[in-house]
Amino acid sequence: MKKDFEARYATYIENVMLKFQDREAIMAPYNFKDHWIYFLVYPKVGKVLVLDSMNYDPSTYAKFFSILELAFRFYKFKGGKYDKSKKCVALDIHHHWPCRKQPQGSVLCGFYACEFMRMNGRYITNPSKEFQKGNPENLTKGALYGIVEDLCTFILKEVIPAEGKYHNASSTLAIPEFRILT
Repeated sequence: MKKDFEARYATYIENVMLKFQDREAIMAPYNFKDHWIYFLVYPKVGKVLVLDSMNYDPSTYAKFFSILELAFRFYKFKGGKYDKSKKCVALDIHHHWPCRKQPQGSVLCGFYACEFMRMNGRYITNPSKEFQKGNPENLTKGALYGIVEDLCTFILKEVIPAEGKYHNASSTLAIPEFRILT
């Protein structure tokens, strides 16, 4: 049962890698034990960068890496693009990649994961705002509000409306009472 679960997730990730193999990186936020971390997966070169706002020990999310490794093997087997000259057998995983750190004792990891996605994916609704000013380690209160603004705008424009790029007709957000939000 457990292996079936891992294989299903690995197959899903492998399908995403194949679908977006024209892109340099695939963003993968991951939640474990009520903590969000963010992975940048580079299938073409077989690399993964781990951005963790609390620098958890990699053993705490080792299960995800085994699923990611399996997905990478599936991806290569099914003809996904990768640098064959490097003979990369396993993913080259860079733990504790330099990134902003949340204040000790805070529960802001979700905001930090959103910030990592925003900065790496450049989904910014108001480019005139510069969220990078201030403490280079911690996000400022203004930066956190900016992340909330971007996330809400993304959901309201891309997820809830039927014509939105990421709309899911079977989602709870698609039911009639949420239409008033758009």
